[in-house]
Amino acid sequence: MGGPSRTPSEAFAAFEEALRIIRLFWSGERAINFAGRFYSVHGLHPGPAPAHRIGIWIGAYKPRMLRLIGRLADGGFPPCRPTRPPEGMPAMQHSIDESAQAEGPRPRRYPAHL
Repeated sequence: MGGPSRTPSEAFAAFEEALRIIRLFWSGERAINFAGRFYSVHGLHPGPAPAHRIGIWIGAYKPRMLRLIGRLADGGFPPCRPTRPPEGMPAMQHSIDESAQAEGPRPRRYPAHL
């Protein structure tokens, strides 16, 4: 479709930057700035903030993405796969919780969860 080819590591970093920009866009700030490796916005006027918080949920099960859910998302859901038994869910949730706690307080009405 004409988009750039990225390594898995680059795609992950670009996705994280995009999430940060989306959060800024919905923050209610009059103008936003973000300088990243893949995306940048300078003085963007996003318009009025949403009437209510818009949740971001990510489908993931690998450790790096679970940590991202804890840092930036509102929740996650593991893809349905026979190789991911339900017994692994508590460990996945623990990874999300640890990342959310390490990130520190943020304006959330509920913790990120699976």
